[in-house]
Amino acid sequence: MSFDVLQDDMGDKRETFPLTCYIVAGTHAAPAEPNEVIVMKLSDMKREKTTVNKKENLDDDDIDISSGVDQENELLTFQSTRFFHPGCVNRIRVS
Repeated sequence: MSFDVLQDDMGDKRETFPLTCYIVAGTHAAPAEPNEVIVMKLSDMKREKTTVNKKENLDDDDIDISSGVDQENELLTFQSTRFFHPGCVNRIRVS
């Protein structure tokens, strides 16, 4: 499988969440018949909240790492559409 990220018009250097990303991918199956090009949209991507509690004078093995995600932040929206491609998609590039 090969993939590339689609450029959108939502601006560069986005730093506020939720984020959206568009990706295109192609499959590379041995028989050419089942190959596809897939266009995907990932939206409502939020930062995962991670809590690290460091205790003084302890090794890295003694650090308690726990991650918690709010119930409302768990959902990511994934949409995709696929279409048949007559051949293997060795490398896919978007321009």
